[in-house]
Amino acid sequence: MPQGVVPFTATIGTTAKTCIQLLATGGLQVEVRGFAITAAGTSPTATPLLAEILRQTTAGTGAAATPNLWDGDSTAVVATAIDTYTVEPTAGDILFRVYGTPQGGVGWEWVNADGPRGVTNGRIAVRVTGDASTSGLTCAGFIRFNEL
Repeated sequence: MPQGVVPFTATIGTTAKTCIQLLATGGLQVEVRGFAITAAGTSPTATPLLAEILRQTTAGTGAAATPNLWDGDSTAVVATAIDTYTVEPTAGDILFRVYGTPQGGVGWEWVNADGPRGVTNGRIAVRVTGDASTSGLTCAGFIRFNEL
């Protein structure tokens, strides 16, 4: 079971912005093992960012991103990834929500293989939402996953 990771950067807006989307292929599922988002904010009074992991039902319009092996396994990762969205994908089930500060960020790690899962040959994503106090900030992060 290969473990993959995809780093990303995105610009935070006042509406939900997909940072990275994974698409499971080849009859597999993607299970999220961890993710992190950090933001380049400096204001201590800025509203916290809302980070979500969710299933998505469409690809939206974005650029291809490259999943890399996390664990050095010789088996190639077959999932594909999209980032740098110009048209947002259609949201499906929201599986996880957490707030993080725009001056720092947020991260989460699941142990014992119990992270959120996409459906077979389906899409799972990380998205972030800000408000006027955080709009235009750059965020960076990663999503780490297993293929099942």
